[in-house]
Amino acid sequence: MQAGLIGRDGECAAIGRHVAAARAGRGGLVLLAGEAGVGKTSLARHALASSGIATLEGRAYQGITLPYGPLVAALRAREPRATDDPALGERVARALALAVPDPAAPGGGERAALFEGLRAAFAALAAREPVAVVLDDLHWADSATLELLPALVSALGQAALLLLAIYRSDEIPRGHPVRRLRGDLRRIGQFEELAVEPLDREQTARLIARTLGDEPGPLLAAAVYDRTEGVPFFVE
Repeated sequence: MQAGLIGRDGECAAIGRHVAAARAGRGGLVLLAGEAGVGKTSLARHALASSGIATLEGRAYQGITLPYGPLVAALRAREPRATDDPALGERVARALALAVPDPAAPGGGERAALFEGLRAAFAALAAREPVAVVLDDLHWADSATLELLPALVSALGQAALLLLAIYRSDEIPRGHPVRRLRGDLRRIGQFEELAVEPLDREQTARLIARTLGDEPGPLLAAAVYDRTEGVPFFVE
């Protein structure tokens, strides 16, 4: 078992394989799906930290539809370093300026220029060192982000870059933009998805024991499992 996680060995190993592929210059996008509270974000952070790859995070927020919000947040999360090539900072700054344009600037935010700016920024980051970009709560992302991702992942297929996009599988009804994203990724041969399932009864009992600091009795373990259906957030 991976230290600190219960019942996630297979998922951690799968993410580790994708990290290894990115390090070898076979970048891509992996969707991480599961219901609310199942531990998708914790799994992603743990697996990436264990791999040692540099990681950036961007998140979408319910009711806040910032254009290209998760991608912009991920770029902003990258702290400048004294050892950086000045051109790297310029590429990141240009991508941010295109994604969040000055309203007074003519032609600001033009789609082709924006795409090239983001591609160049992420490519420059990956050229410096292998990097994983976590895009969390993708089910709340703006449509511009979701429409851009298939083209971005195709353009960065030879970069040392792993995009790990997390969404709630119970929050995408018929017609949801994430469903269209999944279809677009299938059409271009870039569909990779890991499903994060609830814990089983034995794993739930182990999580109860860790939370309480003592082994639960069989009645307590059964009651907690029946009430939570093995969703770690509710178990804890």
